[in-house]
Amino acid sequence: MSLFNIFIIGVAFLLDGLGIFLLGLLLLALCLIATGILSAIVKRKNAPVPKMVKVSEMAEVTGLN
Repeated sequence: MSLFNIFIIGVAFLLDGLGIFLLGLLLLALCLIATGILSAIVKRKNAPVPKMVKVSEMAEVTGLN
């Protein structure tokens, strides 16, 4: 069982007095926020690293025309 699952179960027990509707909305919001954060982390991790190309000489600009 993941730490997030344990966290959600703990939150559900602590906030049980809110009622089933409000508790359900709160848990849904927490899951959506966690999903957004985790997907951003995965996208950043899987993003390809741009290749750096070494340029030996720079072109010289002699005029605009």
